[in-house]
Amino acid sequence: VVFSRCFESFPSFPVNRPVFSLAMAEEKIPVIDLSSVTKTFLGGQFSAFKCDLPGALLNIGDAKVAVAAKKIQTSKEEKIRALFPLRHENLVRLIALRQNRDECFLIMELCPRTLAAELAQCRQSTEYINPVVLVDCVCQLTEGIKYLHDNGIVHGNIKPTNILLDAKMRVRIADIGLRNEQNSEIRYTAPEVLRGEEMNLEQLQKCDGWSYGVVIWEMMTGRIPYGDIEESTLREYLTTGAEIYPFTRRPPLPAKTEIQTLVNMLHGCWMPDIKWRSSFNYLATHLPDLKKEIIEWMDCLDEDEDRVEFWAGECQKWANAKHSDVSDYD
Repeated sequence: VVFSRCFESFPSFPVNRPVFSLAMAEEKIPVIDLSSVTKTFLGGQFSAFKCDLPGALLNIGDAKVAVAAKKIQTSKEEKIRALFPLRHENLVRLIALRQNRDECFLIMELCPRTLAAELAQCRQSTEYINPVVLVDCVCQLTEGIKYLHDNGIVHGNIKPTNILLDAKMRVRIADIGLRNEQNSEIRYTAPEVLRGEEMNLEQLQKCDGWSYGVVIWEMMTGRIPYGDIEESTLREYLTTGAEIYPFTRRPPLPAKTEIQTLVNMLHGCWMPDIKWRSSFNYLATHLPDLKKEIIEWMDCLDEDEDRVEFWAGECQKWANAKHSDVSDYD
């Protein structure tokens, strides 16, 4: 099991992946008829349908290809069309659009797994994500969102169900720009968004950073964010009292940890004043140190059993952390 604290050996970090640039050339977006295609509902994967399409429609041969098709609001079609030129290894590839009267379907590559499902499996088995896998996922997620921001795009709905995993366990970010009140989850949403504040592009991107931090905290602890707060009162908890208790309106972080770089990154994501929150360009500069910290403590332990025990203790330390005073931001 890749996402587990029970493993035989720790893998090494993958080689550096290429960073793709935005293909600015105008591309013709295929329009595909879905009327005669058999659809299988994918309830856990961004409310999409699985379809088998002839490869000829996608210009990749004659064999059938499994893709995902998601119904989107027609009002978002123009916005979605602008995303088709995006090319990055950590973004779900958009393939085609299909519009039929008042319905519009976005067709994209099919990824078999979600981070949400992996986290649920970890909780069920009381296991933790392999540290090397966790750090690699953090790096991929950071680079994918950084690429969006570098191209002036806000994701707007970063959460585990929108972080997919392909057959090679590579992170694929989905649902870019498709946030609405119905599909958003309060526990991953920045307070400014929940309050309905007017924000510029830079501020909206900082809100992506807040959500990203909550996701990483969940990966590290295995806990559901704000799981001890009633769903009916969660919005009020996150949007009020920030002036009096500014450092308690985010998940708690440990005062002492062997991966201090990750704590520093999350502090930057959750600063109460949005103007002081870290950009993804800045977060990306921490990634080499994050990898280095993991490698250093792994090298200090000779046996895999010792590493597993140490990492479990570290994750429990994060999970059992309590809110401290303002000094934890100093």
